[in-house]
Amino acid sequence: MTNGTCDRDMWFWKAFTNAMIFTRGGPSFLQLAPHLRETEQALSRLIKMWSRATGVTTWAEAKQTLHRVVWYYNGPETVARTTWEKNMA
Repeated sequence: MTNGTCDRDMWFWKAFTNAMIFTRGGPSFLQLAPHLRETEQALSRLIKMWSRATGVTTWAEAKQTLHRVVWYYNGPETVARTTWEKNMA
């Protein structure tokens, strides 16, 4: 993995793992902290920009990228996949 790819993958990992907080928290999370809606929207834009820049369009490809950085997620796969699908919509 080249340095540029590593940087790009790390950037995606950071945005994605933070976006998962919103997916896992569900709608009630934003009801408790509505000021974070802009943060959720910004993360979604970053994930979409990364997807367009890299050509990664499927959850399987995104998951491979996350594994290249560090991906130890002990939660249900559906939370991660739902985060991907929600942010790519």
